[in-house]
Amino acid sequence: MALNFNAVETPITSEQKHELIRKLWPRLQEPPLSDEDLHGWQAYFQHYSEEVRSAIVSDGGKNTTVRMYEDVIKIASYLEQRLAKHIIKKELFLLDTQNRSSAERERMAEGSIKLVVRLLYMVDIGPVSLNYIPSLTYVPWTKENCDFGTVFSQHFQKSKEDAGKVKFDSKFSAYSLERLAGIEIVWTNNLADHLRLVEDDTKLCIFHQTTFLKSQDGTALPEGLAEETLRTLALLFPSRSKDRDAQKWLQAKVSDKKNSVRLDSDLLNTTSLRLLDRKAEKFEYWRSELLTLKEIFDEPRPTSIRRLWHDRRNKIQWATFWVAITILGLTIFFGLVQSIEGALQVEKAYHPV
Repeated sequence: MALNFNAVETPITSEQKHELIRKLWPRLQEPPLSDEDLHGWQAYFQHYSEEVRSAIVSDGGKNTTVRMYEDVIKIASYLEQRLAKHIIKKELFLLDTQNRSSAERERMAEGSIKLVVRLLYMVDIGPVSLNYIPSLTYVPWTKENCDFGTVFSQHFQKSKEDAGKVKFDSKFSAYSLERLAGIEIVWTNNLADHLRLVEDDTKLCIFHQTTFLKSQDGTALPEGLAEETLRTLALLFPSRSKDRDAQKWLQAKVSDKKNSVRLDSDLLNTTSLRLLDRKAEKFEYWRSELLTLKEIFDEPRPTSIRRLWHDRRNKIQWATFWVAITILGLTIFFGLVQSIEGALQVEKAYHPV
């Protein structure tokens, strides 16, 4: 089936989704075969439709050459062939049939590349237009003689931070970070923002597109990055957690229609990590971010009595604190009772019955 249908046509049919997946990721070992298999791709295709519509409709197509879905596939093939940016632009310049100025052709080619990179790799390399809502992190692709695979590898480098003997135990999770450390989870469709702390370390960005990550073998993503990102999600969202409250919390997050992005439901089915795989040394790309989160988690900043009550990781410290609070409360209570009794006795002495 040729992908010669309008790029802003919605909804995308199941047949079109199957074809797009096959064309975008031809090396995918287990592509979805049935409509039921497409269930995990719902979050991705919502992102896909929103990005394409934003790039084309909001500016009347002034900032991109993309009009049909086959245009997306063509640019994606250039990126996967690891062509230099200036070569891709030359190919796009040839599509101009309206004798546009060189500045217009340059702007549209640049916007097209930025759009397709976000669709193919889910990484932001800059705004397509002034109407675009910026991400927190861009992966700059400024050198025209470089291919995107090289740019990708330069941005996502393995951490040199010493892992020591740090391990992430089963209590270290997104649920505990929110409940005990007061860190709000912010969902993102930009891989470059994954595990990024913002707003004075009160919010944590998490890339949630697990189905997409599972399709990235053999693409321009640095080797092992997609697999390690999946392991960070398994660490933060353990699917076999014995904590029912944690499971209910995640289910509520996934089904919450008020989210600014549609979450990948596959977050509910992450692979369980072995104890050996919980060592910080096992994480190369995201080690620094995880160690920072670990530091915050180990030294929480309780902002409410409720968080103090739930934080029972150090049971001796927790018991000592609440015994002290109980004794203080009883002391105040009995002191108040004695004060009232004394006042009543004084009143009775001055006004005997």
